Amino acid sequence: MRFAAVALLISAALPASAQVVAGLGGEIDTMEATPLPLPPKGGVQDEIQRNAEAGMRRFDRFYTLNAGHAANVTLAPDPANGRRNVFHVVLRNTDPDSAGAKRTEVSPTYEYMRQGVRWYAASVYFPTDWVTEEESGRPVVVFQLNSAKGVFAGPPPLAIEASDGVLRLHATFNHRNATDAVLPTRANAAVKSVVLDKLRLGQWYCFVVRADWQHRLGNGSLQLWMNGEQAYATTNLSSHYANNLGNFPKTGIYQPGTMYVPSRHLYADFIHVGAADSTMEELYARTPCGGS
Repeated sequence: MRFAAVALLISAALPASAQVVAGLGGEIDTMEATPLPLPPKGGVQDEIQRNAEAGMRRFDRFYTLNAGHAANVTLAPDPANGRRNVFHVVLRNTDPDSAGAKRTEVSPTYEYMRQGVRWYAASVYFPTDWVTEEESGRPVVVFQLNSAKGVFAGPPPLAIEASDGVLRLHATFNHRNATDAVLPTRANAAVKSVVLDKLRLGQWYCFVVRADWQHRLGNGSLQLWMNGEQAYATTNLSSHYANNLGNFPKTGIYQPGTMYVPSRHLYADFIHVGAADSTMEELYARTPCGGS
């Protein structure tokens, strides 16, 4: 389930861009709620435009929170240099489940892309007190490109997780429809798993993704850059499920299964969304690794 909203507005330190989608994702100024009375709610495009024109970027106008407790996400100085704010994300094993699991995740509201090219930027910082999964016994997902309404209960099209002391990418695709003679299942999905790096604490991992969302067999592509270098690419492969609504990015801490450690925390940068004619350089410039 997705619960709230956020719009993308470009940082004042960076030039305006027609390629980065105004009104979806991006920096926020405050976690304080929008003052009452709230304006009448319009259609999706009206709300995106309202966000794009906002003078004060508030969390509840810009991002959806999926968490057991609203206080699990706060703004904090960048742990690397303190020059700007980022999200500080907390998850405790005593938190109520959210959408059936332990999670604290944020995602840009109104962002769904069913078919076509979309760019995304997201970044995560594992603190030096992070307990490795070798000790805790469970992987932790920190960034996903997920399907709002998949055709079967399978993994997301793309997920990045900390697992067994490494940073790992999982990609899962299935071109079949729920109306096909052969139904889509986990067993007939295409799955790729790539080790991106030994898990390094006390530094940013900055990701840029170009997704050509196509569910037809032999179409679509995914490219991922990590800290400015291409780390994964696939082409001529259905890149997601034939869902009804579309795909969306989210970041934070998602703990599948049992959470054996009392708590976890990490830092996550704001999510940026780019149109089809955006570039890796443009999105990377908005991350902690490439930003001003």
